Amino acid sequence: MRRGAAVIMSVFAVFVIAGASFAYYYEPNIGFGLEDSGDGTEITVSGSLPADVRYRVFSDTAAPERIYLFADPDYPGAFLPYRTQDKVLSSLKDLMSRRGYDGAELIDAERLAQLCSDPSAASCSGIVMMSGALPETIYPNDSENGLLTWLSNGGTLYWSGPDMGRFRALSNGQCIDTGKGYFGDGVNHSDDIYLVSETSDVAELMGFVSAEAQYGLRSDYPGSRVLGLHGEYSSLSVVHVSAGRVYILGSFLNSLYVEDFYTFADMMVIGITEDTVIKDSGIYHKGYGKGSFTIDGTSPGDTVYVSAGKATSVSGRLFRL
Repeated sequence: MRRGAAVIMSVFAVFVIAGASFAYYYEPNIGFGLEDSGDGTEITVSGSLPADVRYRVFSDTAAPERIYLFADPDYPGAFLPYRTQDKVLSSLKDLMSRRGYDGAELIDAERLAQLCSDPSAASCSGIVMMSGALPETIYPNDSENGLLTWLSNGGTLYWSGPDMGRFRALSNGQCIDTGKGYFGDGVNHSDDIYLVSETSDVAELMGFVSAEAQYGLRSDYPGSRVLGLHGEYSSLSVVHVSAGRVYILGSFLNSLYVEDFYTFADMMVIGITEDTVIKDSGIYHKGYGKGSFTIDGTSPGDTVYVSAGKATSVSGRLFRL
């Protein structure tokens, strides 16, 4: 799949995240359950009306138990106004709560610094950053980078914007361009919209069709996996950094289409990594009333994700076997 036009849209209320063992719902008339049938994994689907239910089975997934959403009016960076960041992330937190996930927390630069200096917090947590710049509370100079410490302790980072660590945000509102970030020539630094069109296996399965790779990671970057569309660069990648992981969007979060926000959230829910294997996928057509279907070939440790509805009206549930 490919995007036919380069359209940048600001979307404030379409990012849905859930953590392990949580269910999240939008439409109240459908729900999902899990039963061990002895012959496979049986999924039950409740609801009075017919529905097309899509299921996907993965192995080797890893999703954070907590997600921290960073935005600070004193450290907005030079790319997006603080109000834009705050609206996107506040809506994200609200949507997460409405879907049964209470592990989301909005944090400022001071709290971010506390997290990055706490080794015990990293391995089970993720940080979402969309300012494109690191605040001086964790990046006071070129030799000190608290985010790299966070990653070395096993943390997860969801990053959108120019190369991580290239820009330092100061408390006076200024933003310093250091000239080079962590990935250096491994990421794109285009001043204009940069589109790619080749579809990865994950993008095709999940429906992620964002073609923007203005700040994308090189598709052949060592240790990375393309999750989005790609050419020389990728619109979405995950890469292992030290003991942690970094998910790199090729555009800012508020530039994604509604459908791509939802799909990116699905990837966070599932915990797709550079090692994840797509084992199975399919569609079950439920008629009126309650229905069920069996997925064969699942194993302990697999992740099963089931969903129904369109991107803006989806119901879904994640099961870790």
